[in-house]
Amino acid sequence: MAHSRYISIDVEACATGRGHNDRSPCQVAVVDDDGTLLLNEVICVNDIYDPMTSLTGVTREQILAGKPFEEVRESVIQILCPRTSIIVGCRPQGDVKWMQLEEGIHFASIVDLSDLLKAWNDRYKNYNFFSLRKMAYGLLGTTIQDAAHSPVIDAQISLEIYRKHASDPVRMKSAIKKLSRMTYKREFPEDMGKTVIVGDICSYKFNPKKCFCGQPTFA
Repeated sequence: MAHSRYISIDVEACATGRGHNDRSPCQVAVVDDDGTLLLNEVICVNDIYDPMTSLTGVTREQILAGKPFEEVRESVIQILCPRTSIIVGCRPQGDVKWMQLEEGIHFASIVDLSDLLKAWNDRYKNYNFFSLRKMAYGLLGTTIQDAAHSPVIDAQISLEIYRKHASDPVRMKSAIKKLSRMTYKREFPEDMGKTVIVGDICSYKFNPKKCFCGQPTFA
C-alpha cells in the first residue's frame, strides 16, 4: 500500500487589472514534507498591470523573463501523484486553482490549515479563521510576510505547522486554544489583521464594505 506524501504548493500572483479578481500566477514553489524545496519557478505573465513587487517579491522584468505557465504547470504535475500526494496549506484551494490542478487526477486530497485550526467564537456564534502569518507567529514563534511574501517560506511554514500542531487531535486542540487565547488577549501585532493595498489595486475580495473595484465579493 502506497504511503501518503505531504506536499505544500504556494503561489504568488501579480495584478492584471485593478480588480481583486484580476490576478495571474507569477511564481510557484513546491516543498516536500521534510521541508525540501522541490520546485521554485517564476511564471511569465504578459499582461501585467502591476507586479505587486512589495507583496510578490518579483519585479516586472523577472516576471516577463519567467517560464511559460504550461511548462511550469507540467513540472508541478510531474512532482505529484494522484494516489499519494496530499497538499497542505492555508486555503490551498486557491493555489490548486491557480495551477489548474484537480483532486483525484493530479493529487489525492487537500489539508486546509485554516479549516483545521479554526476556533469557535461563542460570543458571535461563528468561527474565527487564522491567517498563515498568525499561525506562524502564534504556534511557531516565527514572523513571516513582514515584507514581500516568499512562496518557499510560506510552503515550508505550512508543513511545519501541520507536522507540529495539526497532525493529530490532541496537538490540534492545543493549537486552537492557544490561537484563541492570543486573539482574546490581543497578543498578535496589529498589522497582522490588515489587508495590504498596492497602488490603486483592490484587494478586498472578502470585505464587501471596503471593496472599491465593483467585482463580486465574498462576505
